[in-house]
Amino acid sequence: MHPVSSIDTQGQDLSKQINNFVAAGGILDPKIPYNPKGFGLDYYAMGYSFKGIDTTNKPIPSWASGFSVVQTEPAKRVVAQGMGYYRLETPDGTLGPNGGKSTNEFYVYFPDLDDNIGINPGAFDDLISDFSAFQLQLVSPVGFFSEVYSFLNNFGSDDGVDMITYQRILFDDGNINPTSTTSNTGINGYTGFGKWRNPTNGSPFTANDGNMYFDIIGVEEVITHSSSQKYLKVVLNQSMYAEWGGNGETAEDKTEVKEWQEPMYVVNLVRRDAAVPDTNTTQYKYGGNFIKFDSVIYQVSANGEQNFTVPLVSERWEDCVPTISGMTYNAYSSLYRFVYVKDNTGNTYRWMNVTNETPAFINQVLTDIQNNGFATVTDSSGSYNVYGVYKHAQSSIGENVIVSLKFEWFNQSFDQSFMVPPASSRVSVKYDNRIPVRVFSGDTYVNESVWAVKDIRFNKNANSPGGADEFRLEMAFPYGEFWLPAGIQIIQNPNVSLNWIQNAVNCRLRRGTQGATIRQLLSVWTAESRTNLSFAFNDNSTLHSYDAYFPLKNYVQRPYQWQDDQFNNGASAVYADNHIFSDYETDYGDEYLLWGLGGFRYRPQVNIDYSKSQTTTLLTSVPQVGFQEQNRFCTRIIWSERRPINA
Repeated sequence: MHPVSSIDTQGQDLSKQINNFVAAGGILDPKIPYNPKGFGLDYYAMGYSFKGIDTTNKPIPSWASGFSVVQTEPAKRVVAQGMGYYRLETPDGTLGPNGGKSTNEFYVYFPDLDDNIGINPGAFDDLISDFSAFQLQLVSPVGFFSEVYSFLNNFGSDDGVDMITYQRILFDDGNINPTSTTSNTGINGYTGFGKWRNPTNGSPFTANDGNMYFDIIGVEEVITHSSSQKYLKVVLNQSMYAEWGGNGETAEDKTEVKEWQEPMYVVNLVRRDAAVPDTNTTQYKYGGNFIKFDSVIYQVSANGEQNFTVPLVSERWEDCVPTISGMTYNAYSSLYRFVYVKDNTGNTYRWMNVTNETPAFINQVLTDIQNNGFATVTDSSGSYNVYGVYKHAQSSIGENVIVSLKFEWFNQSFDQSFMVPPASSRVSVKYDNRIPVRVFSGDTYVNESVWAVKDIRFNKNANSPGGADEFRLEMAFPYGEFWLPAGIQIIQNPNVSLNWIQNAVNCRLRRGTQGATIRQLLSVWTAESRTNLSFAFNDNSTLHSYDAYFPLKNYVQRPYQWQDDQFNNGASAVYADNHIFSDYETDYGDEYLLWGLGGFRYRPQVNIDYSKSQTTTLLTSVPQVGFQEQNRFCTRIIWSERRPINA
């Protein structure tokens, strides 16, 4: 399956349908077409806004050209964000035949605490050694959908299942899990605290709408059987789930199983005693935004110009443009917007953007300017005299929106000077304090995270390790049966005379009386992290490197059974001995060394420099006490004399 590496330009297999049908999981349950629309996500950055700066009652100082919104060093109250996954229990017959999940425990993976990629791996040990100093906050309930990539059909059970769960369902009306509707999923289709597929709202969220912090009463390190993944088992002081298991049922369409299918949670690890230090001086970090009070965007030539278009560069479009396309909400779209034209005598005049206005309105404004020298326009913020009009246009370069102002003689029934500023005039955009200031200057990234909940090594005879290292899953997750399409083939044993390729294409999590043994169970979710996972990459030093991640390296198919007689003689000999096509070595190198493991990679590599806090522009406040500004004499500002280049 492509891409076989991060330099593989063939990515078409990422859009391949992995499972084309699902079923509830019972023997006679019908096949349901399955094509979850849970990919190609839109990511939204979280920012904040404030009304603005009062430039009317408190005039702007003459020396100020603009302002920035800066930020202090965070208190790090939220240490990291993680995925709170079911703490799954394998069926053993003690508490019922079908296994389940703990009601007051999570498996939690925090990307920022990962010792391979995390920016704060030391907090992993801090949490284990002093868990009482932390709390767990449930941030977002999420549903999930699953894909089974491979399984071995054995008599009595399906084994060696490699599957992914995508914890990203915020709303589902059947476009993701086909049996979901707005009436049987969450709250009107939206995943809620304590409410996903379960008909009964789960405790303890009934009374407080999920606004809860949980005390931590125990933490254990969990290392997968492969020793390649480390995460935490977190024990909370009260239950966040109502149902342990399905009371003997395992199929998706059973009420008992639906009650078990409560949401998973995006969680924050919160430090109890975090606080911003109170010092005599405060250091601020530049937030990447600078809003100009008055920005000159164009100087008209001394001979005048017929028409001209000016792209906005560092100006806010909101100061001179009422709306742009693609907006979902704009509470200030009805307010008129202006630019300011300063003529060669030094007088400044307000011009109005008329792009969104009707021809009749524009004609009336131009008529008033012609008759009176100006037109008076009124919106909810007041009345304004305008002396000319202009329009705007919008284009794009990639995902970047380019907004331009157009000064064109678009109505020749009126004088050109009403639409095109005169010779030697200067056009500027001024800060409009009617429009709130929007700021995006956080210290986290929103990106996809992948980790292995289960990663179990099987032997060359397709046997699981057994005992405590074996894990069986038979509860619908969220469906109990998954079909693979004809284009995906499973190699069960390339060394037999018949049936190298497995005939069975339907993986049933409970076949007969046993649950399926899991070889690999991956979790994919959207994380807010201080580690910049958006720039993660694969280790390409060897073709079979385990330090890569899905989907930048797609699932690697492998035989469930193989001969190891040639393992000391290199890849070519092994693949020939097992009737594997030679291109397998070209794509995957010594992958045979990893055949006992599942085919997913989940260990991204990161450049820590892309995750560091901004330190290039730091601002410091004056001391709160003991400081008196000295401005009567020179204040040690120095400069060098100009000198000729290369002299």
